Amino acid sequence: MNDKIIIKGLRQNNLKNISLEIPKNKIVVFTGVSGSGKSSIVFDTIAAESQRQMNETYPAYVRTRLPKHEKPHADFIDNLTASVVIDQARLGGNMRSTVGTITDMYSALRLLFSRIGLPKVGAASCFSFNGKGKCPACKGRGVIVTELVFMDPVVTVCEECEGKRYSKKSLDKLYKGKNIVQILDMSVEDALEFFESALEKDRENKSIKKIIEHLLALMETGLPYLSLGQPLSTLSGGERQRVKLAKDLHKKGSIFILDEPTTGLHASDIKPIMELLENFVVRGNTVIVIEHNTDVMKMSDYIIDVGPDGGKAGGEIVFTGTPAQMLDSGKTITAEYLRK
Repeated sequence: MNDKIIIKGLRQNNLKNISLEIPKNKIVVFTGVSGSGKSSIVFDTIAAESQRQMNETYPAYVRTRLPKHEKPHADFIDNLTASVVIDQARLGGNMRSTVGTITDMYSALRLLFSRIGLPKVGAASCFSFNGKGKCPACKGRGVIVTELVFMDPVVTVCEECEGKRYSKKSLDKLYKGKNIVQILDMSVEDALEFFESALEKDRENKSIKKIIEHLLALMETGLPYLSLGQPLSTLSGGERQRVKLAKDLHKKGSIFILDEPTTGLHASDIKPIMELLENFVVRGNTVIVIEHNTDVMKMSDYIIDVGPDGGKAGGEIVFTGTPAQMLDSGKTITAEYLRK
């Protein structure tokens, strides 16, 4: 049966020789108290084995350069496809990671400035704060970090670029009357309007089309208010996950794995996110979510509850079924929580 992920005899971490079937092409939510074993199933088994199997398809010389994934402690795992893991930790980024860089929109923007911006400055690398376009004083970080012997480092805004990260030469070049920082300071919504207007006068420009494609994806993931140059470190865990989702909107036939994507969201924003995840399913993907939010549980297609408690008192599958079935007959802690 290719319509289900089948796992038998799973003994990973605190899991007690469990077996389960996970429906594909659905939104499946794993629930349970902290330490019950949710992550052991989702991340340490499904995600890890999917990546291990994918790595096995590469030539030997490539595999030596890839991260090593141990085979999970299970008797049988079948019907896995390529997985896209979007958890809280993986998108923490560094001070150079921004909304634009993580979505690859930044590459198209730099190419646009190098080809059309005036006056002519040079190649696309001249518009990267990680490359030739960086401010020479702060090396593209926008701040100066002064290390102290017995105290924490002192961080101050770079006086030369005023926190803009770029050299004066790069900032002097304009596209449609704006330099690259002014565009990066735009919200996603404003940038979309700006580039759609630009496309009307330059309909064959591939860079503009690529930028618009990324902006529309960010709009679809419910992030119209973010700025293109906003550091990932300033985003909530849920926002960072949605930025990554925007990058992968085009994928089909994959397993998307998310860790509490509603973190940092207002209650009114949860329905649009669930509609977004449903769009991934419509495209032929499977969405697996670890979540404690009851609205997400109710809007999912299928719930797998792990418990009954955490640690040694967990590690069992205590319920599988639809949200309606859990509300009707579930006898777990999660079921009681869902009925409130």
